[in-house]
Amino acid sequence: MKETIKSIALFFLVTLSLTLTSWLWLGIPRGTGEVARAYETGRERVETRTLADLTGPRQVVISTGGEKHFLVRPDSDLYHRIWLEARSALRAIDGLEMENTIQEEVSRREKVQEEPGPGEEVKPRPRMELVLAASLPADLWLRLWEIEGLKEQAGRSLMMDRVVLVFGENTEVYFVDQGAQTYGRAQVVGGALALRSLMSSLTSEDLVPARALPNRLGHLQPEAGLYVPEHPLLSSRVLLDPEWTNPEETAERFFLDLSFVRRIDEKDGAIIYTDGKRGLRLYPNGVLEFNVPQVSGDRPQVAPVGALEAAITFIARHGGWPDNCYLSSFTGRPFALLDPARHQGRAGSRYEIAFSYRYRGLPVIYPGDMKGAMTTVVMGGEVETYSRLVLKPREEEGPSQLPLLGVEEALAAVDAEIASGNGAGEEITVTDVYLAYQVTPAQAETRWLLNPVWVFETVRGRFVVDALTGEVTKG
Repeated sequence: MKETIKSIALFFLVTLSLTLTSWLWLGIPRGTGEVARAYETGRERVETRTLADLTGPRQVVISTGGEKHFLVRPDSDLYHRIWLEARSALRAIDGLEMENTIQEEVSRREKVQEEPGPGEEVKPRPRMELVLAASLPADLWLRLWEIEGLKEQAGRSLMMDRVVLVFGENTEVYFVDQGAQTYGRAQVVGGALALRSLMSSLTSEDLVPARALPNRLGHLQPEAGLYVPEHPLLSSRVLLDPEWTNPEETAERFFLDLSFVRRIDEKDGAIIYTDGKRGLRLYPNGVLEFNVPQVSGDRPQVAPVGALEAAITFIARHGGWPDNCYLSSFTGRPFALLDPARHQGRAGSRYEIAFSYRYRGLPVIYPGDMKGAMTTVVMGGEVETYSRLVLKPREEEGPSQLPLLGVEEALAAVDAEIASGNGAGEEITVTDVYLAYQVTPAQAETRWLLNPVWVFETVRGRFVVDALTGEVTKG
């Protein structure tokens, strides 16, 4: 009997030892509890974000039923209340009808349903437009917002980059693909009463008066339904520092025990940490790169929602989330469409998912190939590469408030840039326009600048106009 007890105890101790050793080598993060919501580092508790938090609208446009249009400040309580009630309204949609038409037809359907009487004027109905950060299938957007997907097969293939809610006796919702000029239409069961009540109690405190862009300027032809602030704006450049300055503390977020990790100091000032399986590179300017070598063999096919959940959990465990984060880019495809020599017929899926954040209510964009502050590549449900450059404001550079270029001036600068290049004489469609802050290097190697810019998304790519100097850059 004693020998049996000893054998059981020995088996338990050996199993426990192997488990703890595997945790050390695999880098299981510290902490217990809901890893999808938060994790412990021993020094702090870092909250993660939900899919609905990160995939909210980039811009909210409100039209009161006449010629007045307003933008809702994304950093306001009103924005969050609208997003909450809009998701409730979308949960009550019924009967999706597919349409293939131009924006003017969408506007026509927004008019009152009844024919006007003699001498009466047809007035547009109040509406709310949610402009999204990317064009994705409508069914996927709804699932990201924790709403049951569309039952109609057509809705699963409909691309969507904005949602338009039109209020009246029967509240309607339009799933619009602005670029392709197609949409689907559905009724909102119950009429979205809470959202309509919110619309009727708006105050100017959280609203910015807006106007539509002109239909044409030189080579540029903005699509209908693009709105910009009506009045001149003021802003300033902001000096930034990297969020992390202590390499050892940064490495502790990625490796449980640094005694198993080798440190390599490179000539360019970068520092590499590696345990033989994973590598972390820290650059002097604050850029972080983390890589996990690919495992040979097939990977499971992972749905887009699963890939996003994997990225969200990973970021929460490895650096956490800055305030006001949002999904800035999402692309995904199966291995079969990738380099066949590299993957050699392996099964699986690959997603590149990027997140950025807002500063003073404006999106922060990054230069060159950087698609956001935090970028992950998810393969087979696991994060294999991770890059990060999150910055914290230090001080304003120069005067605190400077007048910004008007949108027409910025459009003229882009038009001149096109006319001086290979696009002379070519008409270019503008699909989106918005104010943002762009991250640019400062004179000091370890510091950055936030610069106010106008961003024009076109069928020929992105044009960025410095809102203080008028300088135009592509991409």
